[in-house]
Amino acid sequence: MISTTQAVRLLFFVEHFGQFGSGAENYAVNLCTALAQRGYEVHVVAEDTGKFTGITTHIGLDRIDSIIADVAPDITVDWGFYHAADIHRMGGGIHSEFMRYSLDAYRGLARAWKQIRNRQPKHRALIEQETAMLGRPGARFIANSQFVASQAQDAGAAAEAVTVMYNGVDVQRFRPLADEGLRSAQRATWQVDDNAVVLLFVAHNLRLKNLALLCRVLEMRTPQTTRLVIFGRKRPAFSSPLLHYAGVSDAMELCYQAADVLVHPSFFDAGANVVLEAMSCGLPVIVSDRCGTDELVNDGGNGYVLPVVGKSIDGQWNDVIGQLVDDPALRQRLGKAARGTAEQHTFSDYVVTFERLLGETLQQKRTPD
Repeated sequence: MISTTQAVRLLFFVEHFGQFGSGAENYAVNLCTALAQRGYEVHVVAEDTGKFTGITTHIGLDRIDSIIADVAPDITVDWGFYHAADIHRMGGGIHSEFMRYSLDAYRGLARAWKQIRNRQPKHRALIEQETAMLGRPGARFIANSQFVASQAQDAGAAAEAVTVMYNGVDVQRFRPLADEGLRSAQRATWQVDDNAVVLLFVAHNLRLKNLALLCRVLEMRTPQTTRLVIFGRKRPAFSSPLLHYAGVSDAMELCYQAADVLVHPSFFDAGANVVLEAMSCGLPVIVSDRCGTDELVNDGGNGYVLPVVGKSIDGQWNDVIGQLVDDPALRQRLGKAARGTAEQHTFSDYVVTFERLLGETLQQKRTPD
């Protein structure tokens, strides 16, 4: 923690500040709570928020300037690109790159229509706003993967201003299963027996996260021992006896523990929390080469990294899925290694690293040019 006789006052800019199950949506709340517990005076301005012990909340991102004047923060932290700040966390990547990568989720006329929509003024305005913030002297940027760090530098951020901080995971909550009875009970709710190999897919945006690829792979697979269990807000249009839609859950740790493999063929992710959570629960993962967290996957060591654009994509995914479905020992070996990787990226370590950046930023602001 920063050494001072007076609490350092932080002001975060976050669009939605609340508890929403697990994953990236909770990250700002968890971090702000941890910082408040460590003695920081934490303020948050958001479009919508709940009440949290030790955190003062303010409503309205359009009121940031007046809130800054009232709060007089020592450090401002922008959870995105909502307003100029001392520190920007680029949790969603760079908008121009997001549009470029996500375009691959569309085909034919839908792709042409998406290209037209990407030229709308609102997108140009977002890109111009990001570019202006990335070029601000003295601003610092947190990238949750090297994937995003490279995008930021290409968009104008100075290399020395960008820090890569992979998201941390709560390894006590997300841990390998210790109770086989709970596993069987959870699988029963999915209408899956203990002998089936469950592939877990977690996504709200089914098109961007590339459910279509997995549906095509399912059609290639005849063994009735394979099941695809889907978690997310949207029910998929695709139906198959090998597929089960499970909706949303506030206990995703149990869902990971009851599954066998996480599949994440996303066309774009800045840093997929779901991948690290699954690894922490001891699951081998199969991820795309565009999800940020793929940088933590040792291909063939704790999971597999596969392309989602190019030739023979479906066949590549089917082959690797087949290897894991057919080889329980391989799943166990990779899952154990995945847990080891997650233990090197804990949430508590993330908080310590974030505090270090706060200290550097405060010293930079207090040191005359």
